[in-house]
Amino acid sequence: MSEIVEYDFPNTFNAQEEELFCWVLNKAVKSNKVVLKTQEVRDFADLGNISDLRTITILSEFLDKLIEIKIAIFKNGYLEKERISLLESYKTRIKTGSKKDEVSVELQMNDLAIKSMGTDFLADLKSGGIPTTVRYQFKNRYARRLYRFLLPHIFEGRLFFTKEELFDLLVIPESYDRNKGKLTKSVFVPIKQELSPIFKGLRLSKKYKAERGAPLYGYKFTWNVSKINSNNSFKIPSEEVLDDY
Repeated sequence: MSEIVEYDFPNTFNAQEEELFCWVLNKAVKSNKVVLKTQEVRDFADLGNISDLRTITILSEFLDKLIEIKIAIFKNGYLEKERISLLESYKTRIKTGSKKDEVSVELQMNDLAIKSMGTDFLADLKSGGIPTTVRYQFKNRYARRLYRFLLPHIFEGRLFFTKEELFDLLVIPESYDRNKGKLTKSVFVPIKQELSPIFKGLRLSKKYKAERGAPLYGYKFTWNVSKINSNNSFKIPSEEVLDDY
């Protein structure tokens, strides 16, 4: 695992904001400086003949959510971590004209963040679709985080983490290591429920050291690659009971 990118999108995006998100990122792929004119926004979002002030208000509500998105890039076995923002800043500009003032919003996107999203994600954008990372809304924070790490390996069928790696990457409280019931109920059961529709036949096995006391040293996730559906619609999964828990 040379590099893994983790990025979460807010569940608070409404349908209109999801479309704005794809529209803005399509522009950001071409240039990390994106300028949105109010009339352009009204035309795209079909806002009708509303005022510039109202347009800016709607756009600002979306951008305030967008600026909260953080991307973490892990390299060299998770030893290196870089955390960056997708949207660095935005500001409103007014250009005075002879007939009418032109109002626009200037966005400064993070070029590294855009490039780190990967070819599949950007291909979704270019095709006009909403990326799976936006369509799929996870209920459990640990399932959402693990999804980001499993996804680059979806056609490999397995991924191993040491116990320390799993706890660090999923941000699992240390107290869960002493409370196995809590770890199972709050972490492993939701992971199986929410990720099984994507990673078919998902199973978790524990790995122990061959020494006195056989201490636990890692977790191995496996799934059936032959049953992966490349056209998965990523709908909210139904509940499913863990095989081993």
